[in-house]
Amino acid sequence: MGELMVLFDRSMVYDKVTRCLHSSLYCAEALVHIMKRAEVEGKISGMKISSCSPSIQHLLFADDSLFLCRATFKEGKEIMRCLKLYGDASGQEFFFQKSSITYGGKIDPIMRNILGSYMGIEQEGGTWKYLGLPECLSGSKRDLLAFITERLKTRLSGWYVNTLSLGGKKVLIKSVAMALPVHAMSCF
Repeated sequence: MGELMVLFDRSMVYDKVTRCLHSSLYCAEALVHIMKRAEVEGKISGMKISSCSPSIQHLLFADDSLFLCRATFKEGKEIMRCLKLYGDASGQEFFFQKSSITYGGKIDPIMRNILGSYMGIEQEGGTWKYLGLPECLSGSKRDLLAFITERLKTRLSGWYVNTLSLGGKKVLIKSVAMALPVHAMSCF
């Protein structure tokens, strides 16, 4: 059985929740409770990083939510039910146009189409960046981190490297080149 990862973009409707930090925390806690309850009832399985780790069925970020489950119609339907329940209670809604879905390698193309169309998500993930890093961290690390080299070339092209002294070049390398890969390399 393959896995499914859905990245939803959340937004506030009528600015109901952003007025108070406590309200937004309660809303996030409500979503966590809804997802945990679905897992306890056996409706969502979540994913395990290793055999002895707890299962993860959701990760919440500032205005994004990442849901992990098996790629079955039953679990996709349950995620949508949980999101509708949460949206009705909190006044938040999810932008399906800005959301993306990533399938495991063993998922049949027909099942991909069924799940994507049922969830209302057309954008297949894996090609986007999230928090400055590629969404999918598979393949060779050289290809994966090639964007750092490209970004460095872009930043250095604006400087007049040929006219800088040796000390100026050292400052350039330390300030620009050393700061770029810090975030990306901290994730590996």
